[in-house]
Amino acid sequence: MAKGALVNGFPARFSNAAEVANTLMNAHFNGIPEDRLATYRARVQTVTKEDILRVARKYLPLDKLVIQVVGNWDVMETGDSKDHPGKLSEAAPLPIVALPLWDPMTRKPMAK
Repeated sequence: MAKGALVNGFPARFSNAAEVANTLMNAHFNGIPEDRLATYRARVQTVTKEDILRVARKYLPLDKLVIQVVGNWDVMETGDSKDHPGKLSEAAPLPIVALPLWDPMTRKPMAK
């Protein structure tokens, strides 16, 4: 799904003269050769799940990963059967630490 969004959304970068100028300017500013834009979609299509996992393991070590979630834990933990099936605690093999909400006026933890 993410690959499709990248591939299918790429043409929007060339939808009008301003977008073309902006895209080419950014490529030039960042030292990206112009021919790389011509092959972008094909190169994105070649990326595999294994490629993503390899790079994620290299740059996102799980022992240092933190996911911060703010909201009603009971509601979020159960998930949403339509959009987010499954428990939040099963999304990543990480310890769960519940932190109290802080009162912005007193800067002290609020009672539940």
